[in-house]
Amino acid sequence: MIKKILAAMLLLVSLPSLSMTVVVTLKYGDDGLSSAVKRSGKNAYEMDSLVVKGFFQDEDFATLRDYIDNGRLRGIDLSGVENLTVIPSGAFAPRKVNSAGSAGRKTSENTMTTKLEYITLPPYVREISDRAFMMTSLRSIDLPKLTHIGSEAFSGCRDLKTVTFHQVDVPYVADGHAFDNIPADAMLNVPADMADKFRNSADFSNFSSIKEDGSLFVIRKFNLDASAQPLETLLGDDMLKVDSIKITGYLPHSDIRALRLGACYGRLSGVDLSGCKIENDILPDGSFISVDEPPYSSSASYIMNVAYNLRYFRFPEGLKSTGGNTFMKARFLSIDFPTSLDRIEANAFSDGEIGGDLVIPEGVTWLGPQAFDGNAVGGNVYLPSTLEHVDNCALGVINNDNLKSGKKFYYNRMTPPVQKTRGSSYYPLANSNYSSFKMLEKSNWTLYVPVGAKAAFAADENWGMFPNIIETPELNGQSTGIEGVRTETTDNGSATRIYTLDGRRIATGAGISSLPHGMYIVNGKKVVK
Repeated sequence: MIKKILAAMLLLVSLPSLSMTVVVTLKYGDDGLSSAVKRSGKNAYEMDSLVVKGFFQDEDFATLRDYIDNGRLRGIDLSGVENLTVIPSGAFAPRKVNSAGSAGRKTSENTMTTKLEYITLPPYVREISDRAFMMTSLRSIDLPKLTHIGSEAFSGCRDLKTVTFHQVDVPYVADGHAFDNIPADAMLNVPADMADKFRNSADFSNFSSIKEDGSLFVIRKFNLDASAQPLETLLGDDMLKVDSIKITGYLPHSDIRALRLGACYGRLSGVDLSGCKIENDILPDGSFISVDEPPYSSSASYIMNVAYNLRYFRFPEGLKSTGGNTFMKARFLSIDFPTSLDRIEANAFSDGEIGGDLVIPEGVTWLGPQAFDGNAVGGNVYLPSTLEHVDNCALGVINNDNLKSGKKFYYNRMTPPVQKTRGSSYYPLANSNYSSFKMLEKSNWTLYVPVGAKAAFAADENWGMFPNIIETPELNGQSTGIEGVRTETTDNGSATRIYTLDGRRIATGAGISSLPHGMYIVNGKKVVK
């Protein structure tokens, strides 16, 4: 009997592994995932798991589907992919689901579920589109910090047991049906103090169990002085594992590297420098753009890494300049500029997103070329009387819906600004994909100016392109007087801040009740107190 057992054990040891993992690195300009797998020498239809690094092309999604549908592929690791920010519509859903009517969808769940069980997404993914993982065999998924989740993105995932979020804001869900038809006992894991926020959102009502985990969002605080060790040393092995950092004291430019690495390669989404002084009162150019910083990136890398993770940023006390190319492609839920600010430099916020209003405070005199070009500003734009220079494309903000909704510009100035750098000769471009300022004429955007200023703006070759220019007594062309008010949510979503039109904070917490009598704009509505 013992001899038979030993013989069986020897036979098991001699058998080839029943699972096979293939690792491929894709380079920019390569001929795609399929060719890379072939070069590995492995049979693509016999691998159980696939690790992909480098540059991912759109057609590679179809290749993955082929390996899943016609092979044994069950697990995919895309964490090393450097250029993927959106999971496209129907990326892993059954191929016929788009033609199946809602009446046949229940049957489809039993017969058409794809075999994908596990996937690790790149940290840079911000959007999961409609039906991206619908009717897959996903068992669990750990999500990066998302801004949008599409309709039915995870609907019909009948094996889904756990979904994990690492963010202190609830992502926007297209229609509340992202998690329809999942198991009744599926668990939603969220950071500490976030359970109620997710629970109170109808988008996550299909989760009967929501669990808080303090390790899902890590906050660190540092008080730096002349004797302090470099921030990179203080963070140590946790540099890429911290979600929020607050710094007080004095911040030398050399310590920006640790913040940049955390935001570009790690989980850092919130930076609070409001209690510190920064060297020379400026943010250096390219503070949050990483190029050739071994071991995180090298000169062989095809891509410039930007701070996709940044959602909140509190500027240092006394800051005068943002620096150029500082926050390119960063997606902020809101932004709060210090009243000490004088210049917003070239490309500082280009191709990014600001979820609320864009309020440039009184005292700012200069917007550099492309400062906000291509930035999807969610609210209105408020400009101060001191803004004398608006350079080429500096206010090329866009609407995500391509002009379908109106946007309001409030410019508290009697005369248009001066453009220093000659170029395309436009300021608030309606859509950065078009080179002609004429696109603005087709919008329903409105420019509000002080009483007596309309003629000067209407005569300007650029600002005169606004289809609507309206004079309002709420603007007086000076840094004092009755001013509009905007509200903003802090990084933990628990407090409300109120700002004047020129960007100065005039109340916290108590709201309009703490303000003197007069006219205000609260949450976009006129209020008389």
